[in-house]
Amino acid sequence: MKRYRFIYLLVFLIGIPTSNAQVISPGELILDHEPWDALENCTSCHELGTRGVAPDKCLSCHTPLRDRIDLELGLHATFDEPNCASCHKDHFGRDFDSIRFDTTSFDHGLTGYDLLQSHEEVSCISCHESDNQVEAEYLNFRNQHSLNGESYLGLDETCESCHASDGVHGDQFLLDTCSSCHDADAWTIAPLFDHDESDYPLTGEHIPLECASCHKPSPADPDVVLYSPLEFAECSNCHEDEHQGAFGPTCMTCHVTTGWNTIAADDFESTFDHSTTEFPLIGSHQSATCASCHSASSESPGIELEFIRSTLGNTYPHPVGDTCQNCHEDAHVGTTEETSCASCHTEFGWDPSEFDVFRHQDETDYPLEGAHMAVLCSQCHNTGTPTASGYTSLPFEVLDQTCEGCHSTDNPHEEQFSSSTCASCHDTNAWEEVTDTFDHNTTLFPLTGSHTLASCASCHTPVETGSVLFEDLSSTCISCHEPDNPHLDQFDDTTCATCHDDVSFRISVFDHESTSWPLDGAHEKVVCTSCHFPTLDTEVVQFRGIGTLCEDCHGGNKTP
Repeated sequence: MKRYRFIYLLVFLIGIPTSNAQVISPGELILDHEPWDALENCTSCHELGTRGVAPDKCLSCHTPLRDRIDLELGLHATFDEPNCASCHKDHFGRDFDSIRFDTTSFDHGLTGYDLLQSHEEVSCISCHESDNQVEAEYLNFRNQHSLNGESYLGLDETCESCHASDGVHGDQFLLDTCSSCHDADAWTIAPLFDHDESDYPLTGEHIPLECASCHKPSPADPDVVLYSPLEFAECSNCHEDEHQGAFGPTCMTCHVTTGWNTIAADDFESTFDHSTTEFPLIGSHQSATCASCHSASSESPGIELEFIRSTLGNTYPHPVGDTCQNCHEDAHVGTTEETSCASCHTEFGWDPSEFDVFRHQDETDYPLEGAHMAVLCSQCHNTGTPTASGYTSLPFEVLDQTCEGCHSTDNPHEEQFSSSTCASCHDTNAWEEVTDTFDHNTTLFPLTGSHTLASCASCHTPVETGSVLFEDLSSTCISCHEPDNPHLDQFDDTTCATCHDDVSFRISVFDHESTSWPLDGAHEKVVCTSCHFPTLDTEVVQFRGIGTLCEDCHGGNKTP
């Protein structure tokens, strides 16, 4: 019965004009619900016989919200039992705001989108405005019902949905999101961007650089900073080429990113073409290490480096290279100042020198002769004094050109000829031979007879010190011939010359009259050996102590 009464009442109310419906309605609907503000539309939101509003009635119209709840997205999906009317009131007039809550304490994380960093400070309307509503379903809903866009729906969580007008990258990052580089703190920094994940990982001195050091505004649009595409294949894309193209476009052939003054030594030293410099490497220079010439602390023997001042801070400072002496220690200790090293040496090595015997003959005041022509330079030009780096100094200014100037250490005569020169007896062919210019007759012992055929060593023999005696020798025969004395001291008081001359030991003329047994008669024709012969107990010929009686020689025989 009650049901019929309600139906009668409803039919009655439908027949009442709208203006009169307000008498029955609790109040005007909000502006967005105005199209339903009529008695015939009550059941669009209300169920007959039930107070309040059924949530499914709300969601049957508010389809974008319904779909989010079904997908468990957003704030409304967090309610166990949805009751729209508990938060959203109506029938309070056109200007009533049906979305009423405390925005200062609202936990935005309930929506599934936490507000972080600078987002925490912005007002709701900064993001939730109609211009930022981009969700297609909501836009269709808004247009269908001619809504003014005052809603918290319709936003996209991407940065671009709100910050499209803030974009400074143009169309450089169409495939990337803002969050690839930025967080919600500030646009001016990009803490989430990992340059190592790009096509150009940062190393060395590139790491601390500000982005703006490399990424400049686009010439086409000063408001757009260039990030991609950006030329970076060669260092010269960003850096000015100090070498003006002399070494090609690839700086990494020599340099590394830890600094221009640091060189990739292993690669650089094995590939660098020194011929591109003002000092092409030739000969032994090709095998020298870079540090031999380009290191202020070079320990290479014989290298004394001076560097061009403006290059001292470089990894490879430039040596002063006008002359060889700029790098190489002068082993000739200044005795060749008027001559360049290249006049005698080449880059292929200090030895052999190109200053040969023939040049020594033509260009010096001491032409080489005899054995001197085969002597090493260092045997004459050697002070024995080491240079700073340990080399033996080889001065070419020889002050003493006498034999003694070089041969004082191998003088076999010691001080015997202090008043004479070596050239008095020797020439440059050999020490062992005495020259034809030496005349023994100018000495205290002129050579005659067989002495003229004897070698020097026959008379001049070494003593214990190794020195050969030439002065203070005895001139007696016995001083040399004592070992072959055939007379066994029979003539201690008589010289050899009494009987012998220096042609031979054979007696050529002996005056027997000067003895105690003058020869006369037949004795004058008798040969010496008839009377003088060895005794039985020795091979020495007896000359003294022979009997003078006839029977001493003739026995018992008597001449008739």
